[in-house]
Amino acid sequence: MPELAPLLTAADLPDLADATTVAEEVTAAIREHCGWHVAPAWAEVLELDGQGGTLLTLPTLRLTAVALVEVDGVAVTDYTWSRRGQLRRWAGWPTGFRSVAVTVTHGYPEVPRIVVAAGRAAGKRELENPRKLRSASALGVSEVYTVPATGEPYGVSLSKVEQRMVARYKLPPRP
Repeated sequence: MPELAPLLTAADLPDLADATTVAEEVTAAIREHCGWHVAPAWAEVLELDGQGGTLLTLPTLRLTAVALVEVDGVAVTDYTWSRRGQLRRWAGWPTGFRSVAVTVTHGYPEVPRIVVAAGRAAGKRELENPRKLRSASALGVSEVYTVPATGEPYGVSLSKVEQRMVARYKLPPRP
């Protein structure tokens, strides 16, 4: 699998030490939360478990091309597809693990601005408070920090606000 470009770069977190590492961690946190890579658009082969029925849902919300669909190793062409990542086949999809392989291009050509904004907020918070302190006091000076209420003590976490910011790019729950 080729390496994907990050959703956020050090340039999105200017004048902060460790910005490159944090940008990579924020990218990973956003992609994990959304359940797919979001951006950039790229081609890949998706190997899927067939669930039967006439609709097959791919793990994407931005499908731009379908180059090949194989059912149990045999190419099929009797399907239609939607930009939101669904393939319809009136003959039906099989049931079985790894029974469908789909070669697609998917993802946004550029990182959506709201995703960058959420990433900047999470990255800035991480760089300003890498130990995830709620507050600190020294020499009579106290500071109170903003930390996500997600219960995640390690690594970059998205706050509830940041999660809402990227919600339209999050895959729905799967069966």
